[in-house]
Amino acid sequence: ALRRADFEPPFDFYQWALGAMRGRARMISAMGEAARDPLDAFMSLALAYSDDNAPSMQGFLGWVERDQVEIKRQLEEGASGVRIMTTHAAKGLQAPVVFLPQTTRGEATYKLGLFWTDTAQGVAPLLGPTRKAVDPAAIRALREARTQRQEEERRRLLYVAMTRAEDRLYVCGWETNLKAEKMALTWHGLVEAGMRSLDDHVEEGVYFSEAPMLVLDDQGDGASVDAVETDSNPDIEHTLPGWWQQPFAAPPRAPEIKAPSKLVPEAVADMSPVLSPLEWGQKSERTATRFGRGLMIHSLLERLPALPREARSEAATRYLARADGVTAAEQHDILSAVMRVLEDPEFANIFDENALAETPIAGTLAGQPVAGIIDRLLVTDGEVLIVDYKSNRPPPTTAEATPVPYLAQMAVYRDLAAQAFPGRTIKAALLWTEAPRLVILPDSLIMPHSLA
Repeated sequence: ALRRADFEPPFDFYQWALGAMRGRARMISAMGEAARDPLDAFMSLALAYSDDNAPSMQGFLGWVERDQVEIKRQLEEGASGVRIMTTHAAKGLQAPVVFLPQTTRGEATYKLGLFWTDTAQGVAPLLGPTRKAVDPAAIRALREARTQRQEEERRRLLYVAMTRAEDRLYVCGWETNLKAEKMALTWHGLVEAGMRSLDDHVEEGVYFSEAPMLVLDDQGDGASVDAVETDSNPDIEHTLPGWWQQPFAAPPRAPEIKAPSKLVPEAVADMSPVLSPLEWGQKSERTATRFGRGLMIHSLLERLPALPREARSEAATRYLARADGVTAAEQHDILSAVMRVLEDPEFANIFDENALAETPIAGTLAGQPVAGIIDRLLVTDGEVLIVDYKSNRPPPTTAEATPVPYLAQMAVYRDLAAQAFPGRTIKAALLWTEAPRLVILPDSLIMPHSLA
């Protein structure tokens, strides 16, 4: 896990930790469903950070600590305060004291004459009159069934609301012009009827261990209040601070995160020998085929090292057999080139289990956030080896013949690695997939292009 944290973006790392490593399931098992929302919010936070910053774990943790980011369910804060919410929003929550302030209101009725009925062919809509007085028998049955479902849902929500209280529950309301039969169906009416059925002297309270447990009480005479009187002190000067009239300054926009290749100076980039996919149609079929060959070698060198040695050749054969437009001879040629690299003792340490493939790396160079992917990375106690795949054909035979854009790009990778691994020797190398050949680039060629 610590190795992953060094190289993976924060979102990818925590996605692995909470998903593949079952971190989410374990936290929910230990803390309950209340942990689900904070975990989702945390993942959103990690994703948002990667969108605006170089995706490094150290930077992410520093950002969270520096900005004092808090991720929690606001409705479950332990601090003292009044929380106002709907019954639906209160599901799963509890509080020592709960008020139900509006329980004498009549429920709205649905006047829309659209009903859904089950038929042998499935569910179908049925349009009826909006007035119950003229309902035909079929519509009357559907309307009564809908009313029954609505009443059951209201009573279910009342149960949810009442069971949110840990110690005290206040069921409140005020007199309205509802008729007695409709008032009896309100939440207040249902609770009052239930309480009166518990004791003949409920007006004085239902007692348990000499303490009133359930009490019916009337408070206030119903007089309207036009305004709330407040104490005022004319001696206090009510003036706004000077900054009140100043426009709010927008926060500075985070600089764009660039890939290492985007930091190559234009004069150097113009010398690039890399074939753009946009140029494929302008090049010969032979050139496009050569470019595709390099991509297939790159893909195999990325994936095969993760397999047991004895399974690599067979897996590569299956992969190449699915490639479109590649002849059997070309498949054999690519397979031979890849296996020569993987089986060469000189390259063994690059492709063993200690090396990392497709490793993200990020940092800031000359004030510019940079993020890239290293094809192959080998980290030891005293040394870091960066390997990047290139598919030029024919490839250079010496380090001095390396195209200048590649030297500039590797200089950026080297600078980033030096930041990530201070105190270690940083080496950069190019693996020419068309040869194949591994060429170590000396510092004398790379350092003139350094941005550090």
